Amino acid sequence: MFVQPQRVFFKRGCLMLALEDVMPRHRAFVVSDSSIDSTGLIEKLAVELGKRDIEYHVWIVPTGEPTLDQVKKATGLAKDYESDMVIGFGGGSAMNGAKAVYSLLLNPELDLSTLEAKSAPICPTSEKVSSKIPLVCIPTAAGSGSEVVPFAVVRKDDESFPTYLHHDSLMPSMAVEDPAFCTSLPPALRALTSIDILCHGIDSCISSNATEFSLPFSNMAVKNVFMYARKHVEALDPVAEEKISNAAGLAGIAVANALLSTTHAIALALAPIFGVHHGAISAIVLPYVVKMKTIENPAVQKKIDEMAVFCGFKCRGCKSTPNCKCGPARDCGCIVDSLIYEIRTLVKDLGLKDSLSSLIDGKITLDELKKIVFEKSAGWSEEKGLEGIMEVLEKAW
Repeated sequence: MFVQPQRVFFKRGCLMLALEDVMPRHRAFVVSDSSIDSTGLIEKLAVELGKRDIEYHVWIVPTGEPTLDQVKKATGLAKDYESDMVIGFGGGSAMNGAKAVYSLLLNPELDLSTLEAKSAPICPTSEKVSSKIPLVCIPTAAGSGSEVVPFAVVRKDDESFPTYLHHDSLMPSMAVEDPAFCTSLPPALRALTSIDILCHGIDSCISSNATEFSLPFSNMAVKNVFMYARKHVEALDPVAEEKISNAAGLAGIAVANALLSTTHAIALALAPIFGVHHGAISAIVLPYVVKMKTIENPAVQKKIDEMAVFCGFKCRGCKSTPNCKCGPARDCGCIVDSLIYEIRTLVKDLGLKDSLSSLIDGKITLDELKKIVFEKSAGWSEEKGLEGIMEVLEKAW
């Protein structure tokens, strides 16, 4: 089974076509977040809705991920407004809030807390999803790929640590990858979100759930990041913006079908605790995860070899295998080292940290770090090898 939104629109200016595709609609419940409330982007969306005589009500997600109680109240507002469309417009918090509200609109008796990803199957099913109320997700930052996945992040009312949900009613009806709305991020955040996309692409390739259907999405996303991330961060380059926007969607679709692996198990466990974007942690641990996984599993090495070749990387002198002639099979491991080298080079070029100790800056010891990850990392990743995670932490420290 392969899952993705019913429609995915991409290219600059595609929002106009996307809105025409869901017509006729009359009352949209727009879920956004405080980070874009002052950017003028909501007004830009309002113009397009107004052209089609669509009235709208905006609910701003409070700082951070929405709580279950906030989602329930927002769902009540959407019902009272008699919404016939839900729009997620903004960053990850807006996408999460919109998907949670949409899920409750479709399934009023549903208890969202029962949808935690750690207990959900790879492709969970529910009653047939209604098309009467479409969910349209429009990201204003290329990175998380939340607009194309059946996942959402919320907080239980009595917990500060995020809860990861996985359910088919969380899958958007439509994703709109319009780079015209992704111009407000500062360079530092563009660097982190670019690395996040890279990690989504590589992690979904490494995942034991990867298939011949998901891998092309992983490979194209990773290639786009390596080719365009530097330009995307350095300046507002229109071509780079579009390619990185596409990469976010491609990697997201790969993740929706293959899930993630060790990199995100670590990053998502630590990021909320230290108040950093999880891309900063992913950038550090990703090379070590790739090396560990390819050594452990020849099938993973083959997938990474193929990804590296697709990206145009070549053997860098066969340093990992003495007397290797690097024949057509490319099974020596050298090409894996080339991919790892390119990851580290990109991380350095984007100005990101290369060790956990430098990122955390003395706030915690390695042993304390291991304990936190041990308690939090199982979550929604397919990764269950905590011993391997501990090994990665030691090397990345």
